[in-house]
Amino acid sequence: ARIPAAARANSSVEVCATAEMHVMRLADPDTAQLILGNLTEQLEKLQLGAAGARILSGREEAVRGWVTALQLTGDAVGALDWDGASAQLTVPVSRAEHEHHEDTDQEITVAGVTYNLHSQSNLCYGQAEALNRHRAALLLDHYRQHGSSFGNLTSVAVADPCLPPGAVVAAAPLAQLFSSPCTQLRDSALMRSILAAGNLSVSVVPATASYDTCSSRIEAQFV
Repeated sequence: ARIPAAARANSSVEVCATAEMHVMRLADPDTAQLILGNLTEQLEKLQLGAAGARILSGREEAVRGWVTALQLTGDAVGALDWDGASAQLTVPVSRAEHEHHEDTDQEITVAGVTYNLHSQSNLCYGQAEALNRHRAALLLDHYRQHGSSFGNLTSVAVADPCLPPGAVVAAAPLAQLFSSPCTQLRDSALMRSILAAGNLSVSVVPATASYDTCSSRIEAQFV
């Protein structure tokens, strides 16, 4: 409705998905494609010149985040885009640095000014997925400490040194904790062994508060 009727034939609209859809495409490519296809079909009904839906690459997401920061501040030095599933970092570099890393950096022009940018995107390091990986690691340690078996248990409580006293976290099915590609274990045999517990319910509860223990657990996510 905001596009003048005379301009619609030469206008386009594009819905760009970010890292959460990357994760979905890894976990369930058919569903991800169905979502994108349905969106594209609906957008085409707007009768614009071009319309569609697609998933941004990590670098595209990183650069667009930096451009947004530049437009909002007028003088963006660097931009960290920390969303649910990924983390993007983009910083300007000198021409010499750009030429040295030309295969990974890119040149863009915004409002007539050209910038050389270095950007990187790290899937599974967004806030939600990083938290899931942290909790999956806690459960894995609990599993190993108790003889690599959950026996006939229907529920298990895992202590988290990063939770403040009194914090309440809703219990979740074991399979849900490991449903994301970001939390699936490289050791397929171990993964099968853990998931053999079936409908086990997992609760995360506060442990004795410890800044050092919490910090070391978080740092372990980046090793």
